[in-house]
Amino acid sequence: MLKKWLIGLALVTAGVVLTACGNKQTNADDSWEKVKDKQELTVVTSGTLFPSSYYDDENKLVGYDVDVAKAVAKKLDLKIKFKEYNVDGQVTAVN
Repeated sequence: MLKKWLIGLALVTAGVVLTACGNKQTNADDSWEKVKDKQELTVVTSGTLFPSSYYDDENKLVGYDVDVAKAVAKKLDLKIKFKEYNVDGQVTAVN
């Protein structure tokens, strides 16, 4: 169970790092400052990949990735917002 949480945390962290990447020509990484200023963590997911991210019978976004992202946001004392894109559009949308 701990191994799954660590893998999930690593995936969420990688997603946050990739989300913060952009086409800026600077060496300074101000992504954490942006998150702190906004007090919100934005997570991109497809919402269609069982069991990591999907909608349950009550039309709530649930799954392993959703749970891990919520736990990270709670630990960092941040609000969390999920954006849904198909897998092909996620990288483009994040950029």
